[in-house]
Amino acid sequence: MAPRARGRGLSRRMLAELEDSVAAAGGRRVVLQTATGQQAAIGLRTSAGYRRVANFGPYREYPDCVCFARPL
Repeated sequence: MAPRARGRGLSRRMLAELEDSVAAAGGRRVVLQTATGQQAAIGLRTSAGYRRVANFGPYREYPDCVCFARPL
């Protein structure tokens, strides 16, 4: 993200839009993947109520990936 965009809550708003879209489509849970080095993304997910889950699908074999889920 560009430095001038940081701290404005844009990532949190995008996450909320994603969750709303999933819920509108009938989804009951959101599962997200990121890399262990993406501390800002990990912080956003945990502060938004996401919990760490086992890596899944193509991410299962990558030790630098972390997955998070949250029920809607």
